[in-house]
Amino acid sequence: MLEGDGLMAQALQHETDHLDGKLYIEGLEPEVKREAMRAIRQADWFSA
Repeated sequence: MLEGDGLMAQALQHETDHLDGKLYIEGLEPEVKREAMRAIRQADWFSA
């Protein structure tokens, strides 16, 4: 079993979420998620 505190716990949860097919953005409040998606779509590196 692997355990962590603080930043290590956050990193472990983040990676576990990836293994479960979850993205960080999915857990955001609806308005914050909309703003984040808008910023992603406007980013130079984004191409749909």
